[in-house]
Amino acid sequence: MQPKTDFATIHLPDEAATRALGTSLADLCESGTAILLYGPLGAGKTSFAQALVAGLGGGEATSPTFVIAHRHPGGRLPVCHLDLYRLDDDDGARDIDLDHYVTPDAVAVVEWPERARDYAWPHDRLELHISISGNARIGRLRGFGKCAAMVDRVSATKSEIG
Repeated sequence: MQPKTDFATIHLPDEAATRALGTSLADLCESGTAILLYGPLGAGKTSFAQALVAGLGGGEATSPTFVIAHRHPGGRLPVCHLDLYRLDDDDGARDIDLDHYVTPDAVAVVEWPERARDYAWPHDRLELHISISGNARIGRLRGFGKCAAMVDRVSATKSEIG
């Protein structure tokens, strides 16, 4: 039996739209939600993550590029924001113990998850693939398991954010 997945494509004309998507998805997050962010440098992954953290009441978020992870315990749900860009192999992913951050009692938002190729991401997860199209961005959401409903709710309300 195939896992439940849903897809949506969202036009993100500017950074404000990328942030609006993060805020919208924050409203739909539950404990244990894992959001994996894919895309090239400058695509808007950190802007999305900052809006998601703020939308969950976690305050102002900065990029954890150099420290790998930031925890934001306040707000509606605790958030762990990870940026795996600096990991150069799977040994680095094992060294930081991703299970310490991707937990059932918090929301995990992960930039550059492909840097942890051998890590078993949760079945119930949302993937956002951001591509650059001129000055705009295209977001492709894919929901797995219970996170498929998040994609359904976002796509039912708007095909363009912002």
